[in-house]
Formats: sequence, structure tokens, C-alpha cells
Amino acid sequence: MPKTSLLVLAFSAFLLFSVGFVFLKNFQQHWMDRTERAARARLYLKTDVCTNHKLRIQLGPEATCAQKELELRMTPLYRAILDTLEDYSLCGHRRCEAMVQWVMHWKWLFLAVAAVILWFYLQCFMFSFQVRKMHNFQQLSLPGSHLHVD
Repeated sequence: MPKTSLLVLAFSAFLLFSVGFVFLKNFQQHWMDRTERAARARLYLKTDVCTNHKLRIQLGPEATCAQKELELRMTPLYRAILDTLEDYSLCGHRRCEAMVQWVMHWKWLFLAVAAVILWFYLQCFMFSFQVRKMHNFQQLSLPGSHLHVD
């Protein structure tokens, strides 16, 4: 094997190992967090707020029993996997919504930049049109101007 392909292979392996290590580190953190939240949810569901239905109705939206039940519908392992995948998703953690808001805030700047780019593109097109026009004009042969081969 050539030396450069070994170097590329080693660099790729190092990069893959690094990404995998960071992925596992984030996964472990999410798993610990989701396990703790599930334990707290189980504990909260055992309190009088959730077991006494009259008290639950009186508290109304202040009783978060439904949210805790929803938290326990998926295992902490599955939620940790989803959290980790959301970390690496392009639009995870509402990044796309934030980008749209940022673009809408600076829309006049983007329109001005687009106008300048369009103007430069138009100038480039007009310049190439003029160059082709002059090139075609110089290629014309007038009557009597052709070369004689003797």
C-alpha cells in the first residue's frame, strides 16, 4: 500500500473513533438524565397528587401527573437515543426555526446582498456578450480581404 493511502486510512480511523467517542459520551449523559427523570416521575406518580383523584381534579393544570405518565411511556434508553440523534440532527433543538427567525430579522440585508450579486452577474453576462460580439466582428471576412495562396 502506498504511504498516502495509509495516512488517509489512519486519519479516517482517528476521525471515526473521535466522532464515535463524542457520540457515546453524549448518549451516556442523556441516558443518565432520562433515567433520573423517569425515577422522579415514578416517585411523583406515587404521591397523593396523582393517587387522590379529587385532589388531582382540584389542582387542575398544576398537577403534572399526565406529563409524568407521558415521560414513562418510553424507556429512558429509547429517549436517550432520540435525544442523542436530535443533538446531531440538522434541525435538532429547533435550530431551523431559529435560523428562519434570524433570516427574517435581517431580510433587508439578504435582499441587498442578493441584489448586488445579481448586478455583478448581469455585468459579467453583459461583458461576455460584448466580448463574443467583438470576437464575431473580428472574424468577419470582407470581400477582397481573403488571403491569396500562390
